[in-house]
Amino acid sequence: MLSLPALAVEDIFVTDTMRTLPSDLSLHACYLQALCYKKGGKPDSARILLEKYVAEDSTNAAVYMDLANMCISARQPELASAYMAKAARLEPDNYWIQRANALLRAQTGDIKAAISGYQAIADKYPQKTDDLQALASLYEQNGQQMQAIATWNKYESETGINEQVSTEKARLYLGLNKRKQAIAEMDKLIQSDPSNLRYYLIKGNVYSIMGDHKRAEKLYKQLDAKFPNQRSDISRQLATLYLDQHRDAEAVVLMKQLIADSTLDFESRRSLFVSAVADSSLSLYFSENDYRNFIRQNPMQEGSYLLYANYLLTHNNTAGFDYVRQAIKVNPHNAASWLILIDYYQQMNDSVRYASTLSEALAANPENGTLHFYQGSLDMERGHDSLALRQWKQAATLLSADNSEKQRTSLVYGVIADVYMQKSGMADSAYYYYELALASNPDNALVLNNYAYTLAVNNGDLDKAERLSGRSLQKDPKSVTFLDTYAWIYFKQGNYATAKMYIQQAVNYGGDKDADVLEHYGDILYKNGEEAEGVKAWNQAVSIAKNPSALLMHKVETGKYFDKLDKEK
Repeated sequence: MLSLPALAVEDIFVTDTMRTLPSDLSLHACYLQALCYKKGGKPDSARILLEKYVAEDSTNAAVYMDLANMCISARQPELASAYMAKAARLEPDNYWIQRANALLRAQTGDIKAAISGYQAIADKYPQKTDDLQALASLYEQNGQQMQAIATWNKYESETGINEQVSTEKARLYLGLNKRKQAIAEMDKLIQSDPSNLRYYLIKGNVYSIMGDHKRAEKLYKQLDAKFPNQRSDISRQLATLYLDQHRDAEAVVLMKQLIADSTLDFESRRSLFVSAVADSSLSLYFSENDYRNFIRQNPMQEGSYLLYANYLLTHNNTAGFDYVRQAIKVNPHNAASWLILIDYYQQMNDSVRYASTLSEALAANPENGTLHFYQGSLDMERGHDSLALRQWKQAATLLSADNSEKQRTSLVYGVIADVYMQKSGMADSAYYYYELALASNPDNALVLNNYAYTLAVNNGDLDKAERLSGRSLQKDPKSVTFLDTYAWIYFKQGNYATAKMYIQQAVNYGGDKDADVLEHYGDILYKNGEEAEGVKAWNQAVSIAKNPSALLMHKVETGKYFDKLDKEK
């Protein structure tokens, strides 16, 4: 009797490739049970049953298809090919099986067999243009360019003349050094739609690839009269041609004409200006006067001022900040412009302008999370913890609404958590925000470390702390801070030998200059029975600590380990 799961699977899995099951109920059940195993994530069990099936009935192509797919998953391409070939022989008129067989041959590197398979499909199903594309690609891969072209011709007969086919054939002809045929393909494309400028430009590009720059230039110049409303596209292509020939001065003339062309949209002209000055050889042809002219031509575009500002600032000319301010006047709602000034005032330690500019920026951009983060940092510097936390929480809320800001969101939540970590009795709040930080960016190594350390010092979930700390250490195996945390967690777990191994690495990587690391080093050595060495490490910690804690001083004075001042261990 068939089980209910097998009956349920039968309705799902029987497809057109398996039109009939054998009348033998044992084989029927065998196949369906194999499908149950397959769906249940037990491919090995499914494969054993299917192999048992084909041993008794070698006429069902669907079973061989399933076996082939399982062998592919198991990375056994040769066996997969054998099973797929058997399925193809059993059902030579089944398109999907024949296609799967040809595809597998191609993937396993049997190009000749793949070509044979796809060619048979193309002969029988010429309307299957995806297979024609695959066949053309295989012919080219096998060095049979003329057969590839013939296949593209079949494709074209099904789809009509189009840019993709024409350019593919032209490329193949060029590879065979058949230049006339390549140009003929371009002419045929142009004839299919003489009003499409793009086709003429592609033909010019083919001339350039052939090295026939004179014909390309002549063609572009002739197009000016034919397409007077699209001269910018023609000029851009001609400028590219000049650049390819190292005729930089002529290219720059065309570029400057385009940059000054008010019929073009501003962003296209600005992008062209940026690309031109980014090229070291072309930038020599642009002076400050060109930047100022661009501003005069576009006085209501913030981008024109920012372009010149960037030029001046990259040349260490602080007058660039004046142009940033001009950009802000044109558009005060671009937070990026404000941030340029804010960062500058911060670098200059101009706290007055920093604070006032930040305030203005926030007033104009109240929904910008980065500005709220800056304001929170300023409030924290001023000792206003509650105001800082409020600003940072708002920053995180605003940043989290943008999927592209996940890393910044994680950073802000991590900062909030760190603040709560320092506050007595606020460990649960710290845990909450560390979780939010990791939800935004699970790979935030600093958050992983700080969360783990907070759990350790508060005697929280030490197993979780170990996992978190281990992940941070994977990101930076030589981090003194991360090694110290990992060692301290093992210390808290009572695994003093392992703790010593990691704290020793921390000391070797520079922890001998960190008082907290040295204090932990002393604690761990002491618990490992190396009391004298532990006291020595505590003394080193005191010698470099700015404000040694009372607990550390007590350990030094008594020569004994304490975890609290009122409780000797």
